[in-house]
Amino acid sequence: MRTRTIPLAVVASLCLATGALGQGTLSQAEIQKILQDVTSRPRNTWLRAGTIQATHEEFGAAKTTSQATIQSEINKAVQEYNNNPNKKEKTPGLQKMALDAIPFNVRYRLSNEYAMTSRVTVRYDNGRFYWEINADSRQDSLKPEASLAGNYMTRDFKMSWNQRRIFAWDGQKYTTYTASGNHAIVDTARRLQPAVNGPLTAGLIPWGYGRFTLANLTAARASARQTASGIDRKSVV
Repeated sequence: MRTRTIPLAVVASLCLATGALGQGTLSQAEIQKILQDVTSRPRNTWLRAGTIQATHEEFGAAKTTSQATIQSEINKAVQEYNNNPNKKEKTPGLQKMALDAIPFNVRYRLSNEYAMTSRVTVRYDNGRFYWEINADSRQDSLKPEASLAGNYMTRDFKMSWNQRRIFAWDGQKYTTYTASGNHAIVDTARRLQPAVNGPLTAGLIPWGYGRFTLANLTAARASARQTASGIDRKSVV
């Protein structure tokens, strides 16, 4: 998962937008005051209880377009499979299917581009949630070639398997459901971490949680500048 660091200068400029106009470097005491303010009201969801419905549009770009890189990765994957003495596929037929699927799987992982639209519903109640995702459409730049028809070891996105997914946490058990096989997994031992994101957390900075706790932010080497808002108070009637 890719992450990015949010410059504290951006945070400072937002927090000081309603304060005095002017510009200059903020002192460590002023920075600490800002951090205390933004973490004093911890919030990691848009609402504590209620329902959010949204349309999710997603695009995935190719990791590489270099055919030399792709072919090198295919050769490496084929060699590793052939040299593996403990293949999970035990019969010659299944091993041939796995081997035949490797070139496509590597190309799909590295060079496929996709666009996907889903309808998302989140019902939330102070940590408990019901999160349903319904995929409406999916376009991939790569699809399995005709020679792979019936080879279920291709690792491409399969709409029939992913068209409807449900994740639910009732405070005691975590249930995940997929349309593939029409089955659910119920976890009562907390082996899986129940979490919900999507429209419930999109674009929200979780002040007071995780790496955004006051302790973590204080420990970081921070600097900030206050910049003028561009409004001349003298000209405002």
